[in-house]
Amino acid sequence: MENIGFTKQCSEIWYFNTVNTRKECFYICMKSWAIGEKNVDENGNLNKCLQCDEDKSGPVFKYYSGRTRRNSGIFSEIDRPGDSIYNMTQCYY
Repeated sequence: MENIGFTKQCSEIWYFNTVNTRKECFYICMKSWAIGEKNVDENGNLNKCLQCDEDKSGPVFKYYSGRTRRNSGIFSEIDRPGDSIYNMTQCYY
């Protein structure tokens, strides 16, 4: 991840997140993938895989990274309510 511009510390927390989610949520996520489960249901609830990641890896990631996509104003493939994503002007210069 450092090769694409992440700092060493940021790369480390992303690495931890992926390793821990695989350790804690692997079978839950494989089942979600195998059955083609959508990221969120009609009520906006995360699927079991994403909820597992949120519960098992999210708190440590948020503590050490200080930022998430949502509080950085970045949308992702997870359809979240617009009011849960911080309205921020991104400046890439």
